[in-house]
Amino acid sequence: NLADKGIIKGVSESHFKPDDSISRAHFLLLLTRASGTELPEYNAENPEFRSNDKITREEMCEMLVKFYESSNGIIAHNNQISFSDIVGNAEIISKAVSVGLMEGRDDGTFDSFGNATRAEAATVIARYLLL
Repeated sequence: NLADKGIIKGVSESHFKPDDSISRAHFLLLLTRASGTELPEYNAENPEFRSNDKITREEMCEMLVKFYESSNGIIAHNNQISFSDIVGNAEIISKAVSVGLMEGRDDGTFDSFGNATRAEAATVIARYLLL
């Protein structure tokens, strides 16, 4: 599991708090640990990165796709996604969904600008490691 691999930790020895949001910097840290790679365009020290902001589901897609493509090549853009609420960068979302990194919500939406939770972050990192 991700904890045994040193990729993710709980908020304490006995609590994970899966429904809490996660910051952009924390998700970047998890993705860097999982991939063993650092990408120069993602620098938590850069104020423009907005390290302490909560990460949205679209931003999570963007980071996942960039890290994935850095070691696996470009993901073909798939126009077949059918979420009822796609806003923002539909191409990035499509790429993340087409390779299995991300999924939509149970209600048929993607929730692009919704804040991701710690549980969602752990889930997508686990998926990333399986690809």
